[in-house]
Amino acid sequence: MISHNQPFIDSKDLAAVQSVLQGRWIAEGKWARKFEKAISKYLHQKYAQCTSSGTAALHLALLALKIKKGDEVICSTYACTALLNALHYVGAKPVLADIDGKTLGLSPVTVKKRISRKTKAILVHHAFGIPADIQKIQALGIPVIEDIAQALGSRRGSRPLGSFGDLTICSFFATKMIATGYGGMILTKNRAWGEKIRDLCQYDRRRDYKVRYNYALSDIHAALGMSQFQKLTKFVARRRQIAARYLRALAQNSSIQTWIGRKGDKPNFYRFILAGRRKYAHDVNYFKRKGIQAISPIEPYQLLHRYLGLNPRNFPVAEAVAQYVVSVPIYPAMSQNQIRKVCQALQNLPVPGPSCTPGVVS
Repeated sequence: MISHNQPFIDSKDLAAVQSVLQGRWIAEGKWARKFEKAISKYLHQKYAQCTSSGTAALHLALLALKIKKGDEVICSTYACTALLNALHYVGAKPVLADIDGKTLGLSPVTVKKRISRKTKAILVHHAFGIPADIQKIQALGIPVIEDIAQALGSRRGSRPLGSFGDLTICSFFATKMIATGYGGMILTKNRAWGEKIRDLCQYDRRRDYKVRYNYALSDIHAALGMSQFQKLTKFVARRRQIAARYLRALAQNSSIQTWIGRKGDKPNFYRFILAGRRKYAHDVNYFKRKGIQAISPIEPYQLLHRYLGLNPRNFPVAEAVAQYVVSVPIYPAMSQNQIRKVCQALQNLPVPGPSCTPGVVS
């Protein structure tokens, strides 16, 4: 069975971790600072703080913006539940918005309708590495937290995703573009926010007391992150090569929809997403029979509005995407034989008859 995802770990990664272990300083230290400097330069940022997870990074972003109980934060319903968790950490109210069918990110039109006098921030998530329409959302004049957990290495025009938001959060979880097992980072160009975030993470041996957080990233993780980051350009290039082969395999099947971004977008192909005229379970089972693990990246019950008991009719695009979209394996560690096997399965993907439910979105 070809697994849906697998990190690429080579001898350089092993050597990086070993060097930290041999140095006997394995908590946060020089490697964390090197990692922060490398990512901040890549994303055109000034201040960065490694964190123990992407969720921790989002929590710190909310604290930097002084978001508190009763404040509202607009975010996508088609996203990981970690977003809800961080908002509830500070007592904020999640205001969920539908997605744009072309980007699978927040719909600027829907976001505009959700703004109220209590809105303190908008959380823009670039789903599957596909650039969301962040510039239109920024034009609404509300602080933007840019979530590139899945989008490190993607670009909108000449700019990397992660360079647009007032605050940017990353994740380096085991399945992400660069993998440290667990880990994250928060970045900003704002000095005051940067200093506040650093202060909140440096919790011990302080002359004053306030609630601070044990959110630091160990040098073991940071050294692995640095080694992985040095391969990011190659990782992205490899994913794009594989995606090009998949798209060629699907070229004769006009009933299959894929997402490659808008003109000017350069997605990292964190995921290869497709949808036909059959609900996702049929295609997942089809790929399973071919020895390929395909998944529904967010099943209908996982939509955030369903967790919060909101009316599904208010989120028609997210509901449709969750019903039909399938993700197939795409990652640098795939062998040529594995890629060929997925291509063959894509070429032979069943096309349902005209009586079947129509496809996802236009």
